[in-house]
Amino acid sequence: MTGRWVPFGEGDVGGLGYFKLLKEMGYHAPISMHIEFDWTEKGKTKNREALVKTLKDSATVLRKWLAEA
Repeated sequence: MTGRWVPFGEGDVGGLGYFKLLKEMGYHAPISMHIEFDWTEKGKTKNREALVKTLKDSATVLRKWLAEA
């Protein structure tokens, strides 16, 4: 199986314990969120509204991971 970029919450990152480790280390610096997956639904919805929705959805998942750590 070949790896691929997927939306936040659909891959392995949230379940690896990474954010728990950051919390245990006392990490208190900014976290950068990158959108690497195809948020355009194969080019069909490449517009500002779709991008903003993707960013909001991804930020929600990231906040959940941080809260659960």
